[in-house]
Amino acid sequence: MRETKTCLAGLVLCLSVAHLTGCTSLIAKRIVEPPRPSHDVTLVSDDNLQRVNSAYAYARNTMLPTDNGETVAVTVLAPTRFDWTLDVEDVGDGVKVFHRLVWNPSSDNPPLDFSERLAGSKGTVVLLHGYRMERSLSMPWGALFADAGLTAVLVDLPGHGQSPRRQVTFGALEASYVNALADSLKRQGYPAPYVLFGISLGATTALRSAAARDDQWDAVLAFEPFEDVAEVIDNVASDVSWPLRWLMTTRKRAAVVEAITALTGVSSSDMRVVPALTHYRTPTLVLHSQQDDWIPYAQVQRIAATSAHIALWLYPNGGDHLSFPTPFWRYCAPIFSWLEQTLYDQQPISTASCARLVQALSDQGIEWQPSERIIFDQ
Repeated sequence: MRETKTCLAGLVLCLSVAHLTGCTSLIAKRIVEPPRPSHDVTLVSDDNLQRVNSAYAYARNTMLPTDNGETVAVTVLAPTRFDWTLDVEDVGDGVKVFHRLVWNPSSDNPPLDFSERLAGSKGTVVLLHGYRMERSLSMPWGALFADAGLTAVLVDLPGHGQSPRRQVTFGALEASYVNALADSLKRQGYPAPYVLFGISLGATTALRSAAARDDQWDAVLAFEPFEDVAEVIDNVASDVSWPLRWLMTTRKRAAVVEAITALTGVSSSDMRVVPALTHYRTPTLVLHSQQDDWIPYAQVQRIAATSAHIALWLYPNGGDHLSFPTPFWRYCAPIFSWLEQTLYDQQPISTASCARLVQALSDQGIEWQPSERIIFDQ
């Protein structure tokens, strides 16, 4: 309620200010220094997070120093077999509503400590969340990768979660932060290959990170990356505070982007992704829903067209920007198949993981069908 009143007060203030610059500065500041999210975490229960905090045999929550002198809040899931259960409500008429996924370490896991589990890992996956999100929302994906025998490192990006407060630059400066984290992980012996996984802002940051250090990452998985934040500034502003969308005239959009540049010191051209991908060589899979209401398909096409190393999967009925990555069981088999072909010489790394997840769904009467997709391989 307090945030709503603040938003409304800001709207009234902006509308009453005679000079354009004062209002745009307020909007820009809220975009690059967004308030912590007030939305509910619908995929991860508090019980699950408490189990992660207490079950140090397979998981660690820590502030990890990076090689550029920063610290980053991470959750590390070591390779562990999980049992999947679903919180599902039967609302009648044959309709079942999925609320959240619950996972627990399986009772048949070998009695290994955390370091022993890391030593047996098949690789390291670094997971990056979206704008105004935090690493807890990557937990279902992290558990899936850990179940497949990989080490999952869930990251709070700068200015998000428990990581230090930093202005958001939409991947421009976040990339160096992520690459410094990877340097630190490698120095500590986290095993190769290294995979970078991101959603929305995380996906854009993943692409920028791999572009800056093509020796750092062996593969990238990018859900819903944006190419030019200036084109979607309306959606970014409304995510921070819904009344801000009303203020976004064409002139206002340009002024807000200029104000963001003034605040961050990063030009709007430097926040674009395509110019950074000129010599891109990291094997990358980009996934996009045709129903995405945030990121125009044209932006994703521009990204995919920059490099022969980027494959684009378009899901015609994948859902909107927030719902598309949520039913991750839809993408379990095809994503792991792509990883197996790209990094593991066709050796299966996840057949059992996907099968158990599918079985957990079918046991509770939920139909498991991957969304139909059109594959554009460059």
